[in-house]
Amino acid sequence: IVSSYKNDKNKARSGRIANNSVNFDTDISSKSGTDGRVGINITNTIADVEGNTINGGDAGIMMKSSSGGRLANNTVNFDTDITTKNEILYKTGILITDNSDPGEISGNKIVSRDSRSNSVTGIEINGSKADIMYNTISFENMSPAAVRAGIKIVNAADTVNVYNNTIYNTLQGFFILHGTGYQPVNIINNIYWSDQPTNLTINDTLGVRFFNNCFIDSTNITGAGNIFVYPEFTLPWHSDYTLSSTSPCINAGMIIDGVHAFSAGKTVYYYGTAPDIGAYEFYQDMLAGPVVTTSVTGNDFTFSWDPYPGFAYYKVYASDDPFGAFIVVSHTAELFYTAPVSDSKKFYYVTATNDAPGGTGTAK
Repeated sequence: IVSSYKNDKNKARSGRIANNSVNFDTDISSKSGTDGRVGINITNTIADVEGNTINGGDAGIMMKSSSGGRLANNTVNFDTDITTKNEILYKTGILITDNSDPGEISGNKIVSRDSRSNSVTGIEINGSKADIMYNTISFENMSPAAVRAGIKIVNAADTVNVYNNTIYNTLQGFFILHGTGYQPVNIINNIYWSDQPTNLTINDTLGVRFFNNCFIDSTNITGAGNIFVYPEFTLPWHSDYTLSSTSPCINAGMIIDGVHAFSAGKTVYYYGTAPDIGAYEFYQDMLAGPVVTTSVTGNDFTFSWDPYPGFAYYKVYASDDPFGAFIVVSHTAELFYTAPVSDSKKFYYVTATNDAPGGTGTAK
């Protein structure tokens, strides 16, 4: 799939490539061209690429020539080819190059089972910029002599933000290559873990800031809030990289304005006292729901609830109309609320919050 415009003045300002399936076979005759086999190629245009699946090829999604557009919720799969191609010796799930800026690369899944190519990279930013968030990159069947990197940043055109990604089983979590000078790279709330016999979190830390990550290798890692313990994936051997209920990554992330807290951008909601580390938020509401009990004593009606994990206070809302406006009638650390019995109907609901009475915080 190709989207391109040759005249800058007529460059498309918006477009969408969504919900397609692109498949490459292993016929060597199809492996030609300087770009190799590309599932979706965005050149000199602006287009959102969402919900597509690309199987095989050399690059899943390529964006070049000052292009732009959000890349979200796509899946790229690489398998070992039956025949060896001569033109292209590397594979890249998502490649952003030539001063392009997709703005956001989020929610994508990149899986490689290729053991023959010299190099496989999950996401590469080359002479461009992007925010890389909530992606999952996992590799299998790797040759220890090959280069296998989760996220590669080469000669970034501006600051690159890498938030809440999960990278599993690559030989290297992050590969950084600076040209003349360098642009900052912020690596925050990511997981990098590997079952490979050799592993390296990052090769070059110049200009890189680390906060609240979970890494297998601590070499040259600075910053605050980083941990170096197994993240406790649910079933990684079945490609399930969600967190188990005892994971040290739960509530261990950093709150980022515009990502987790509203700041003119889209907010990703989280559960508990802070975002989790990695691409998958542990949903505490997957646990057994809280038990609510009610009782009447004289003219008093009381209802109580179980504590909600990670929250210290509760707000009780009341209304005479279940579809009308509710108002706060109690803001408390207690696990119950008592109201006088009346002849009219009354409707209530309770939210858990970390607001102290009179303060601000996070509610659930």
